[in-house]
Amino acid sequence: MLPANLGNPATTTAGCSIGPDGADTVLSCTGGALADGDDGPVTTMTGTAPATAGTDCLTGAISNSVQMIGNEPDPDFSNNAASSTACPAGQPVPSFTVAKTASVASPASVRPGDSVTYTITVTNIGPVAYTAANPATFQDSLRNVSDDATLDPASLTNGATYCGEQSGHRRPPADQRAGRRADRAMHDR
Repeated sequence: MLPANLGNPATTTAGCSIGPDGADTVLSCTGGALADGDDGPVTTMTGTAPATAGTDCLTGAISNSVQMIGNEPDPDFSNNAASSTACPAGQPVPSFTVAKTASVASPASVRPGDSVTYTITVTNIGPVAYTAANPATFQDSLRNVSDDATLDPASLTNGATYCGEQSGHRRPPADQRAGRRADRAMHDR
């Protein structure tokens, strides 16, 4: 989905097109075969910033995310998405990292009925505090991993909250300040 505040989106990348998807505008690309370890072609999309600049990077930014969807099963969904944010000139850029680990590390394996704990760590690495009005958010979907994952409420630390029903959507703390982190754990059986 392209940012709503991006005007005149265009692409000249072969195999890509920009068009409507319901109420949204999306960039869709269809590529050919991609061998193990190879990079896909570089995809370029351009657009025009709003005529009136935003007042800060949290509310006036042009943010865009991309998600890779393949035909074959992917054992590692953690590397299938990326995002980028363009901020109004002269404004500090908010930024956070998300890391996820499993209690059973590869190459070890689990047996049916074993528990696996996924720990997600969110760290605000930018100079801007996220607030209740402009929170840092991320999604952690376990749909293709488990059918009975549950969130351990005690694992929500530093003010982190959970929203959704087993959707895997997490919200870091509303007052997440630069350099602070929040940890939480999903338990999968």
